Amino acid sequence: MQIPYIYPLTEAKAHLGHLVSGVAASEHGPVLLGRRGVPDAALLAWADFDELRDELGALEAGTHVDVAAERVQHPSGPTTAPLSDLAPSIGAGDVVTFWPDLVTDLREHPSEALADVLVEIASGGLHGTPFARGTLGPEWRWFLVTENTDGPTGWHVIWRTTDDDVELVAALPISPLLHRTWRAGPEPE
Repeated sequence: MQIPYIYPLTEAKAHLGHLVSGVAASEHGPVLLGRRGVPDAALLAWADFDELRDELGALEAGTHVDVAAERVQHPSGPTTAPLSDLAPSIGAGDVVTFWPDLVTDLREHPSEALADVLVEIASGGLHGTPFARGTLGPEWRWFLVTENTDGPTGWHVIWRTTDDDVELVAALPISPLLHRTWRAGPEPE
């Protein structure tokens, strides 16, 4: 795993030498710095950072519950079509059921990684994470898709399962904050 965000490294070494040595030895997680190299906070274990990142992803997915519930009220209902109709990068393949707003999501943010995840969901190979209790029923799932780019590129893919089908509902972009937690940072020197 790479270490995100130690800027600048010379100041970090001067003020946090023991932590920087621990980071370089993979004993600690990323160091968060304040102004002029004075630390505001430090995450001291990779496990803690990974857990916080996962919790942030789940919290952000939860903010999309109202949007997802509203989308399945669309008067036209779901449509069934080949996956290749949804995303041009997908070759002819499985037929999938989707709600109309998903097409807009995919046109605004075309991505090969997102297309691959849609194929996995449609084939039943990806089960996703259930939403927290009390928000949506047990048939609702979400999955976080990220791409390693400079901009905030990532999506919360949301779908629900019925007795015999999967209905793709949304592919909503993640926040820049969540993207930064998934983006690789510079290697320590």
